[in-house]
Amino acid sequence: MLYFSHLAADGPLSVAFVLVPLAVLMSWDLQKAVLNRLVGSDPLPSLIATSGLSIALQNLMLQIWSANSRSLPGHGIESQSIEVGGIYVGVLPLIVLAVATALTWGIDLMLKRTRFGRAVRAASADVEAAAMTGINPRAVYAMATAVAVSILGFAAVFQALR
Repeated sequence: MLYFSHLAADGPLSVAFVLVPLAVLMSWDLQKAVLNRLVGSDPLPSLIATSGLSIALQNLMLQIWSANSRSLPGHGIESQSIEVGGIYVGVLPLIVLAVATALTWGIDLMLKRTRFGRAVRAASADVEAAAMTGINPRAVYAMATAVAVSILGFAAVFQALR
């Protein structure tokens, strides 16, 4: 825990370099160990499991870090602004916009032009047909969860700067 507090003092970029890969590994394991067992034609078990996991993780985090709000030190970037056409725009919102745009563009390219993207599209359209073509839907689900949680890690770092 002391390591992470030292890391936060170094700035948000160092937190992102540790948080995002850690979140990816945890989500991959969670998907493989728990959620893949519930994949089937009925979505209710997976909805109940994810709701229960959400509540359990929220309570665990409250026990560890408490409900007191804290923020990462942004070294002034959270209050800086630039003037654009007579209007002052915050630097942090511009950075968030740029990163969100880059991530969206990257996911779009990944889904359209990579083998993994084709596998995701196939598994989301028809799981049985995708499995018959050699795609492992459970591995695709685990990787898709890891990608989604990595984006969530970036969002968490930006939210912690506010």
